[in-house]
Amino acid sequence: MNNKLKTLDYNGTGIVFTADGWLNATASAQALSKSGLENFLRSKEYLEYAHEVAEECSVKITDLKKIVMGKGKEQGTYLHPEMAVVFARWVSAKFARWCDKQIAALIRKAQEAPAKNLALRTRRLEKLGRPAEVIAARNEGVASRRAFTDKLAQHGVQGLGFRDCTRALYFPLFDGSTDVIRQKVGAPDKANVRDYMTHTQLAAVSLSEAISAERIQKERSYGNNACIETCNQVGKEIARLVVDTRRGLSS
Repeated sequence: MNNKLKTLDYNGTGIVFTADGWLNATASAQALSKSGLENFLRSKEYLEYAHEVAEECSVKITDLKKIVMGKGKEQGTYLHPEMAVVFARWVSAKFARWCDKQIAALIRKAQEAPAKNLALRTRRLEKLGRPAEVIAARNEGVASRRAFTDKLAQHGVQGLGFRDCTRALYFPLFDGSTDVIRQKVGAPDKANVRDYMTHTQLAAVSLSEAISAERIQKERSYGNNACIETCNQVGKEIARLVVDTRRGLSS
C-alpha cells in the first residue's frame, strides 16, 4: 500500500484513496453516512470474497485490510483495491461504479509511475554529471528504499517516524543527518542528498535499509521508537563494516 494519499471528489464529498488504489473505508463510510462498517467487514459477503482474493494473490486475508493510526484524513481502515469495490457495492451501486473507475485509473498511474520516475531521475543525474555506475546505484536504491518504508508502515511507523528512522541510519554512516550529509556531498539546499552520494555511500545506505527491514520483521519491532532503535543499530553495524573494509584495503 502506497502511503501517498489522494482525495477524489464524489458528488461534493471527498473520498480518500492511496496513490495505488486502496480506499479509506472508515472515512468513506462516515462521509457518506453509511453505518455498520465493522459488521460489514465481518460479514459473509466480505469474508468469502476476501478469501478468494487472498488465495488468488497468495496473501493472507488480513493483508487485504490495513489499519492506519494518526490524525486527520489519513487514519482509518484501508481496503485493498479488490476489496474496496466490494465495500463500495455495499454503500451503493452508484458509488461502486464510481469507485471502479477511480481505482482503475489510480492503479494504471501507479503502474506507469516507476518507469516515468526512472527516466526523469536518470536525466536529472546525467545533467549533474554523475557517473553511469552511480546513476545505476541510485536507481537501484529506489527499490530498497520503497521496501524499507513499506516495512516501516507495516510495523506501525507513522508520521515523522519515517524521517526519524532514516536519520537513525544516516547518523552512524555520515556522522550526522541530512544537513551534515548535504555539506559533505556538496548538495544544494532542498536537493535530494542521495543524488550527490558516491557509489559506496549509496551502497551502504541501500544495504542498511535492506537489513533494517529484514531485522524489523525478524525481531517484530513495532512503532516509531522500536523501529528507530533497530535502524540505528543496523546503521552502526554497516558503518563499522565500511570502516573495517577500508582498513583492510589500505593495509
